[in-house]
Amino acid sequence: MSEPKFTPGPWIVEGFDEHLGYDCMTAGVRIGPVVLDGEDYGQVRCKEMSAEAKERMMADAHMISAVTEMYAALNELVSTIIIDDEEGLATFLDPIQRAQAALAKARGE
Repeated sequence: MSEPKFTPGPWIVEGFDEHLGYDCMTAGVRIGPVVLDGEDYGQVRCKEMSAEAKERMMADAHMISAVTEMYAALNELVSTIIIDDEEGLATFLDPIQRAQAALAKARGE
């Protein structure tokens, strides 16, 4: 398994800004090294962002800010699970394989 190359956390949500879009003409939110642009949420340049779009943008920002911690926790969990009986294997194999696939996707594999 390769080491992840993403920027380590913590990624902090810095808050909604009316002029943080790619061209400073739309709203945005900075999360660590990432900026969400209002245009990606249907924002029209130089117009007030709708409450629904702002709420969705902030929810996405909080999800993104948790990704590095979720990755570490999931990686630790998958690495420490030991299945030593037939019933345990049937119960946990599919979720473990999905978790391993998600971790590989996060590493760009």
